[in-house]
Amino acid sequence: MIEGVQATNSGIQGNDTSSADIKIWAQKYWGLPQETKLMVRELRTEENGVPQVSTAIAVLSLAVVDKTIKIPKRIREIHEQDIREVNIWS
Repeated sequence: MIEGVQATNSGIQGNDTSSADIKIWAQKYWGLPQETKLMVRELRTEENGVPQVSTAIAVLSLAVVDKTIKIPKRIREIHEQDIREVNIWS
């Protein structure tokens, strides 16, 4: 568990996911060292004149190579399964 981060009730229907939820799921499924820092931010871009929003998850650690993962959803739309399906080691 990431020190100082608590999950919300996002598993309950009608509740949105928070960046804290994403950090907890990433730690759980990606096998990251305890000291790993995670930053979760929404990125707004424009593609062919159409606004797009994706979520970037930056993995910062002294023990593993820093990585940035992009998921083409807003933070509040990401589910635990989305994080579970990401293979950060490939």
